[in-house]
Amino acid sequence: MKGLIVEGPPNRAFVLELARRLRASVKVRMAGRGWRKIAAYVRELLTSGCDKVMVLLDSHCSDPEAWLRFISEKLRQQGLGQYIDGGRLRLCAVVHALEAWLLADENALAALLGSEVEVRVSPGESCRPDEELGRVFCWATGSRKRYNKGLRNVRELARRLSLEEVSRKCPSFADLVAFLKDT
Repeated sequence: MKGLIVEGPPNRAFVLELARRLRASVKVRMAGRGWRKIAAYVRELLTSGCDKVMVLLDSHCSDPEAWLRFISEKLRQQGLGQYIDGGRLRLCAVVHALEAWLLADENALAALLGSEVEVRVSPGESCRPDEELGRVFCWATGSRKRYNKGLRNVRELARRLSLEEVSRKCPSFADLVAFLKDT
């Protein structure tokens, strides 16, 4: 079993749906961005039957590598460095936010919205991918359907995304898929 620590409900819904697609057994915890809570969940998951744990956080307009270094340093200060060094604990930063992954597959968006779509930015290019996703939803549906961070849109897109297409465009997504597939 794998453990995943994510920020909030949309990320949780997404990883649960992706794990279901990949037939991976997971436990998911939501920690927000607080490193103390992340450290507590890492300990809990590693002692409750999870072989490996991934901390999956959005970088929110900051440098993803700097964010990962910060979290790694804080987790090491909490005595979790041996798990990072031993490969049982992995850190992954989504470039900006989960919505960047959702923007990476125009075909999945078109299938969900029932209309052609035009994504103006490449995944990870926009600091606010949720705003771009909102623009895509409004444009494709003539404002009939809006993107909200509700779970339904996230789950539906997670079901439809081409794993290969999104992995090609978003290395952090490829890391998550590899983590879930790793036996």
